[in-house]
Amino acid sequence: MKNISNGDKPAVDLDCLFDKLGGNNKQILRCLEIFKTDAPKSLEIIKTGLKNKERKEAKNSCHGLRGMLLTMEMEKAAATAAILETLIIEKRFETCNELLPILETEIVEAVNFIEIAITTAE
Repeated sequence: MKNISNGDKPAVDLDCLFDKLGGNNKQILRCLEIFKTDAPKSLEIIKTGLKNKERKEAKNSCHGLRGMLLTMEMEKAAATAAILETLIIEKRFETCNELLPILETEIVEAVNFIEIAITTAE
């Protein structure tokens, strides 16, 4: 499997994802569907937390999202989420608001890439 890259880290490490889930495309798609349900909820909590300057809520949701991203081997988005989490801790809300759309784009691109990789592999 090939990986896609956007900068220093691969956007998706397909080899690791396939290894982690035993190469089972159906299992990968099931996990991806769960991710697609949960990730937007986390992003919304982050947005609300930033808007209301509720650092703890935003940080906790960002940390959980980063864990989901790492589980799905979305390395680039996970790295961006780690930066966002640090910015939240540092109360750099304006910079957080600039970074959030980038994270959202990275997530969409990674999800699309996995879906394409799985459907073309079947």
